[in-house]
Amino acid sequence: DTLYRNEVENDVTNVHVQMSKKRAEYQQRLIEMQNSTQPGDDTFVPRVMDGIQKDLETFGGTVKTQKGQQLFARMSSDMTAMFGQEAIGIQSRLNGEFAKNQYRDLTSNFSSIAAQDHTQVQSLITQARAAIDDPDGRFAKVPEPTREAFRRDAEEQIKYSAALGFSRPNSGTPRASP
Repeated sequence: DTLYRNEVENDVTNVHVQMSKKRAEYQQRLIEMQNSTQPGDDTFVPRVMDGIQKDLETFGGTVKTQKGQQLFARMSSDMTAMFGQEAIGIQSRLNGEFAKNQYRDLTSNFSSIAAQDHTQVQSLITQARAAIDDPDGRFAKVPEPTREAFRRDAEEQIKYSAALGFSRPNSGTPRASP
């Protein structure tokens, strides 16, 4: 009986110690993965969760007693949920950054065209709206209020660029002398 109680105590202590180490290790791994992941990479959450689950499964196989297994199950469930939520938050920020970069590229290209040829304004606005509204496009995961702001801003930027281009004197065209 005493040997069994000692074994349970050692097993429970080992679970506490190892799970604390794993938590610190996973936190560091999460930071490293975040820093090495490019905006728009949709594999971030699955990679994080797959690594944690495999590691916890391996460690869970070494827990010997029922109390140790119960503690491990509770702690691993809590840890998986915690890091899952953190990974989802990071993925969301990465997706948001990707969408902002894509939006800047889109408006920059269309604004440049509008500045060169102001007759294309309506066509460019239509194209920008279509790109933002495309259900399979780069903005598909962006929340609707943000997409609406993108649509309004794109229209304003295109019109502004066209107006600047229209008002700019034609620098390459010879002018008649008075």
